[in-house]
Formats: sequence, C-alpha cells, structure tokens
Amino acid sequence: MSIEYTKADTSTREALYDALLTFWDQRWTDEFQREFMAWRYERRLDGETFVAMSGAKCIGLVDTFVRPYFIDGRQVVIREPCDWFCLPGNRGVGMRLMKWMATQEEPLLGVGLPKTAISIARRMNWTRLLDTYDFVLPITVRRVLGAVVRKAHLGNGSVTRFLPRWRLRSDAAWRKYREMDGEIEELAPAQWPEEDLSGPYADYGVAPIVTRSYVQWLAACPSSLGNVFLLSFRIGGEIVGLSICRIERSKVGCKARLIHIQSFRPGLRTLQWMIAENVQRASLHAAESFHCRSSCPVTNAALLSLGSRRTAADAVFMDLKGLERPSGPVNMTFVRGDDAMIPSLIGE
Repeated sequence: MSIEYTKADTSTREALYDALLTFWDQRWTDEFQREFMAWRYERRLDGETFVAMSGAKCIGLVDTFVRPYFIDGRQVVIREPCDWFCLPGNRGVGMRLMKWMATQEEPLLGVGLPKTAISIARRMNWTRLLDTYDFVLPITVRRVLGAVVRKAHLGNGSVTRFLPRWRLRSDAAWRKYREMDGEIEELAPAQWPEEDLSGPYADYGVAPIVTRSYVQWLAACPSSLGNVFLLSFRIGGEIVGLSICRIERSKVGCKARLIHIQSFRPGLRTLQWMIAENVQRASLHAAESFHCRSSCPVTNAALLSLGSRRTAADAVFMDLKGLERPSGPVNMTFVRGDDAMIPSLIGE
C-alpha cells in the first residue's frame, strides 16, 4: 500500500491518536485520554504534526511546536520537533518525515535527542550549541528518604508518603533571599505580559519568547496534570522577571516543576530571589521536591547556591538555516516542544 505524507488534520486525528498511544504506552483512563489529546493537539495554537499514512493507519509522525525566540538581537520563529515516532519496520518512513520537516522555512531546535536522532542531526548539519541541565531540590525529609529507598533498590520510594511531611527548611529560610524593594505578583494567564519585552532579552544569544497565548494554553491543561502558578517580579515598579511553575503528582506525593524562569536582570541575587520564592510557594502547595531545567550560567549558579543538584544533562541542537551561530548564553528551560508536559506523564 502506498504511503501518504501529510500534515495532521481532522481526517487523520484518530489514527494519529492510536499511533501516539502505542508509542507512549500509558495506562490512561478513557476520560483522561480524550481530555489530554483534545488539549494537547486540538486546542494548541502554535504547532503542526507531520504524519505518514498507510491507508487509514498512521505509521509514523513528527510533532512540532512553533514559537518566537530572541536570537542575537532579533526575533526569529523557531520550530521545535518532538514525538518523532514510526512503527517497527518503517525506519525509512521516520527519515522521510524528518527530512520533510527539515525543509520547512523555520530554523529547528532540539533538546535531549535520543542517540539515533543525534547521529541523524549531525548528518543533517545541525549545530550543537551547549548542554542544558536538569536540577532537583528536595523540600521534605520524606523526599530525601524516597531517593535513598530507590537508590538502595528497595522499591520506588512511594512507601515514604506515609511519613510526616517534615520540611528541610522553614519559610523564613527562603524569605531571606527577597529583594529589599522587590514586589511579587501572582498572575492569571490572561495577565501574562504582552508588551514588547525583547529589549531585556539582550543578555541572551538564544531565549524563547513566552507568549500569552502559550501560557493560556499551558494553564488550561487537564487538572490531573497539575495546577500552574505564574509569578511576576518587580523592583522599583520595573518588571525584572517572570516564572511559570506547576505542581504535579509524584510517587511520594507532589512535586514542583519550574517550567520557565526568565530574568531581565540576570544577576545572581535576582535569580536567587525568584527561585527561592517559587520554592517557598511550592512548599505551601505541599510539594516534596522542586525541579528545574536551565542552561543559563547565572541561573545554574543560583540553583546550586540554593542547594539544588544536577541530575541530567541534555545537548541543545539547532539547524540554523543560514543564521549565524548565536554568540551569547542560552536560556533553555522546559519551554521547548512538549518538554513542559512529558515529564508529568512519566512521573517520578
């Protein structure tokens, strides 16, 4: 049977969903499956899915998010591939999809590519920019004990959820990082700033521009994925940073994922304040641990100074499509492709 390469639409949606569920292999209820798929693919505004159809069956796909970035002084629309998948025996189909996606006009950006994809990216002249790191900060004693249980191969650590929730640090320990004349505002998604904030991005060679429409979509995720809170940080009335954090379920109880942090004054003191405020609020939301991804050297230093430790490193690749290699630091967070949601599906 011939294979048709096309972009997903309403006529291929159910076949796409069947293929994805095979790929993810998650034990979801029918209700959650419908709710998650509708949010993830039907209500998303900025993205496209490339599919290979054999008759009525989807045998391969590459999903992409499309968003503006600030790159060396100007705004550029970037395409972020994710969910690259084909059924066994159809590897050639996967390559055809990848090559088709690469013919799109936007530069491409990938993080944490599997080994096979890294070798392909290099053959397709993608440029490795640097590594981005995952960090974890324990908030409670039982989160630490859960990690000990897992490392000792005595279980998945879930037994520690029956212990009292003793915190490792008090609220006062986090409040000491607050800026003297700093103000913090919790935002509704519709309040996310839309004014031109490109000027403050000048400290970065590469940084995603997080739009209000994306934040509204992200916050409208199924409730079982966790609640999102948004913070705005000001000093002397001037906005100096924004953050997006979600409280998710984990084997021990709840965990906090700092999906995005953006400082318009990327100094150590300001980032310590922003991160500490998110940790304190996460603790009030009963989070046992705090997770973050960062490639920014100053953010990394702030995370380490607050007691976080690195748990993983992922390479950041770009197909620059004629752009010069970015010269400044990179601010790579969980705002990239589906990275802001897939960790929730895997759990910890």
